[in-house]
Amino acid sequence: MAIQFSSSRGLTTGSNLIIILDPVVKPRGDAMNYLESRMHLLPLALILTLTILPLEAAQPDRYETLIHEIKCPVCDGQSIADSQALLAQDLRNYIKKEMALGKSDAEIKSFLQSRYGDAILLDTPFKAETALLWGVPLLFGFGLLTVFGMRFRRSRVQSL
Repeated sequence: MAIQFSSSRGLTTGSNLIIILDPVVKPRGDAMNYLESRMHLLPLALILTLTILPLEAAQPDRYETLIHEIKCPVCDGQSIADSQALLAQDLRNYIKKEMALGKSDAEIKSFLQSRYGDAILLDTPFKAETALLWGVPLLFGFGLLTVFGMRFRRSRVQSL
C-alpha cells in the first residue's frame, strides 16, 4: 500500500514523497513478533549470498582477461588494459558496465567487432576475409625455406 504526499514547501515542483506501509508491521511493541515472522527468510538469504559471492569474485578475473584480449583502436598493438588513451578508458568502462548488466564475453566481443571490425581483437580470428593476413606470413616463410634450400643444395653440388 502506498500513499503519496505532495511537497508542501514548493521547493521541488511536482515531486512526490512515496511512503510504503507494510500491513504486517504492528505497533512498536510487536517488533519482535515481526522479526520472528520473517525468520523463515533467513535460509533463503544465506543461500542467495553464498551463490552470488563466488560469481562476483570471478568478475575481476573475467574483466582482466577480456581487457587483455581487446586491442586499443588508437594504439599500436596495445591492449586496452595497457593503454592510457581516452578511448581505451571508455572501452574499459563499457566492458565493466556490460558485465554488470550480465552480458557474456562473446556478446561484448561481438558488439566491439561489429563496431570496430576484427582488428579490435588482439587474436584475429581466421575467416575467409582474413585468409590473406594469415597466409602471407606462411607463404613468405615457405619461400625463404625454398630459397635457402636451393642455395644450400647448389653450394654442396659445387663443392663436390
